[in-house]
Amino acid sequence: DFGALLDQVCDHTREVLIVAGLAAAGVLSPLWGSLYPFVYTALNVVLFLCNWHKVALPLAVKSYWTLYPVIALYLWTGRNCLDAGAALSIVLMTGAIVHALLRLSSEMRGR
Repeated sequence: DFGALLDQVCDHTREVLIVAGLAAAGVLSPLWGSLYPFVYTALNVVLFLCNWHKVALPLAVKSYWTLYPVIALYLWTGRNCLDAGAALSIVLMTGAIVHALLRLSSEMRGR
């Protein structure tokens, strides 16, 4: 159990450090670089709460769907779409947070 928890903590830390590093290097807008860690953390807290309360969610947003492809594009070609990728990730994560909170609220009222 501890190893699984440590793995999750390391994965989430890596995610935030990648975004912070891109912002610190000046290739990602400070706005998106600052907002992303907060939204990402909020999403993970809400997903934890859904799991804790056994509330099923049909879809979880994964950063490798939106942010990682634009990071790869930037690293391989120098084409910078990082702001668009981070903004899209933030919008999708915010939508997932709202959806999860609505499902949690509905489930908790039903108990």
